[in-house]
Amino acid sequence: MPGEAATDAVHAAAGALGLDAARGVRVQLTGEVPLADQEFASLQENIGLVGAVMLAAMLITLWFATRSVRLVAAILITIVLGLILTMAAGLLAVGRFNVISVAFIPLFVGLGVDFGIQLCVRYNAERVEGAAPDAAMQQAAVALGAPLTLAAGAIFLGFGAFLPTDYIGIAELGLIAGIGMVIALALSATLLPALVIVFRPDRPRGEVGIAALAPVDRLLERRRGAVLWAFVAALIVSIALLPWASFDFNPLHLRDPKAPSMRALADLTRDPDRTPNTIDVLARSTNEAQVLTRKLAALPEVAHVVSLDSFVPDDQPAKLALIQDAALLLDVTINPLDIAAPPSDAEMVAALTQSAARLREISAGNQTQGARDAQRLASLFDQLAQAAPAKRAALNAALAKPLGVMLDQVRTALQAAPVTRADLPADLVRSWVAPDGRVRLQVFPKGDSNDNRVITRFRDAVAGVTPAISGLPVGTQAAAGTIAGAFVRAGILAFLLVSVLLFAVLRDVREVAFTLAPVVLSIFLTLGADQLRQYHRLPAAVRGRGRLPYLFRDGMARRSDRAAAIEPGARGAVQCVRHRHRVRQPVAVASSGDREHGRNPHDLADLDADLRADLRTRAAGAAERIERDAIKQAKFTKFTRVTGGSNPGFRKIISILQSIILNPLTPAQAPG
Repeated sequence: MPGEAATDAVHAAAGALGLDAARGVRVQLTGEVPLADQEFASLQENIGLVGAVMLAAMLITLWFATRSVRLVAAILITIVLGLILTMAAGLLAVGRFNVISVAFIPLFVGLGVDFGIQLCVRYNAERVEGAAPDAAMQQAAVALGAPLTLAAGAIFLGFGAFLPTDYIGIAELGLIAGIGMVIALALSATLLPALVIVFRPDRPRGEVGIAALAPVDRLLERRRGAVLWAFVAALIVSIALLPWASFDFNPLHLRDPKAPSMRALADLTRDPDRTPNTIDVLARSTNEAQVLTRKLAALPEVAHVVSLDSFVPDDQPAKLALIQDAALLLDVTINPLDIAAPPSDAEMVAALTQSAARLREISAGNQTQGARDAQRLASLFDQLAQAAPAKRAALNAALAKPLGVMLDQVRTALQAAPVTRADLPADLVRSWVAPDGRVRLQVFPKGDSNDNRVITRFRDAVAGVTPAISGLPVGTQAAAGTIAGAFVRAGILAFLLVSVLLFAVLRDVREVAFTLAPVVLSIFLTLGADQLRQYHRLPAAVRGRGRLPYLFRDGMARRSDRAAAIEPGARGAVQCVRHRHRVRQPVAVASSGDREHGRNPHDLADLDADLRADLRTRAAGAAERIERDAIKQAKFTKFTRVTGGSNPGFRKIISILQSIILNPLTPAQAPG
């Protein structure tokens, strides 16, 4: 977790600045470093509980197999030593572990325990027949030496089949696990027999095996034909389902959705302009970039295209004229000639008391949710009027300071000036135009960017216009081909190698076929069962993939497919697009990673009409307020309409008031 120190430093700085929930601020971290760190941290989650459960399961299995504490101890010592040796050999071979290659641990434990069980069960069987401990172990070794060697060799070849593939993570896992099988076989042939002889386990009291399962053996012998036909039918169904097999190439689906970095990423990607699933296009010149922009923007799979020209607004004279009109219209409102002095504490008490009485008046005789909210707010006003002056000062700070910030934003927005490419900061230009004249375009998908089908169509559509593309959709789909191809090639190679090994030992084609048939059948059955599971529980399946190990990070063979920097780091005065009214304004932007300033605005030609409609709406609202003063019931009806019954913003004000009244705060601690 190399980014842990930086993450802690960011959280410490946020705490020192008072950026916490008590002040209405939430600080979250996401990005490649936090995502990767929390992915590795997930390996440590509940590691004690998981390890205890695994150990208990292994001990129970060993006990039922051997019924001897000493034999269980001998097998465990062999496994622990073998695991240590395999870790050392793996680090010597590959230099480090990744989230995929570390899976050699359960593989080694499971297969190593299997070797030990076979040897110790055969040892017990020889002891039941009356052999002395030394002779029983010798006979068990003679009987199982060749089968265990053949099994270890087949497993080694199966893991080794991943070595020639391009999938680095699985290739390293195959190498380490293959070495582990050699070590497990060597220790099972040397250390384990020596420990058994040293420990001298007692002679078994009864027959080796589980007598209760004898009826199952007899049933399988009697109904072997039906069992075989059942598996043939299952194989046919599984093969029929193979065309629907799919590979989920989206790396976000492999993350833990509850991880803090994933929650932060989900919050950001609710805005379609912040999706990481964008494609970068490289054009050789400005003219080619303009042509590509027109072609890409016309695609139905594309939402919009961002280039350096996106930072220079179109139709500036008309837009600036509208902004100037708005500035003249609002100048007296936002820049008053006379500013009243801040209210005194007595004036605030009078205002709170008057407001409480007014709220009770308009809500009297009504039992709706809006009326109850109004009465609750009136009670809070009364409590605040009777509270200490410090609490009223805290409320004043909580409500007045954000209003000042909003008014400053409005003043800045109404001071827009003409912008050309020459006005853009040099580092911003360098992020989009290379010194040799090449131009970068950023293409955004239309629709749900977390839907694999949407991303696939988006990637194919952009690739149909130009092959010079990069980005997460391109890299993940390329990785999908690499990973899927690696598994297919490794599976075919392992099948051929194991077949040659079995034929070299067994010298009988039918025995080789009988040995491999269950393996092939299990593969098809697993794929078929997975398709049925996805068919019946598709949403749950997609969510469940978030708990699987992330297969892409260290397994990506083609690192060149990684996206370039998604957005520029702007510094200085640039034109900023506000999300709601989409008016560009000059603001000082630090290199913050906010894609907002690079978004193409919609056509603002109808802004004047929108302003007029807004003024008409305000005039209508004023008339309604006059009418509420005349008719009591109408007043409350309009109040309910404004608050929306239980409006979240209205409830937020009530919660702030309640927190100020119930919790003593100083103005410096008030929510911003």
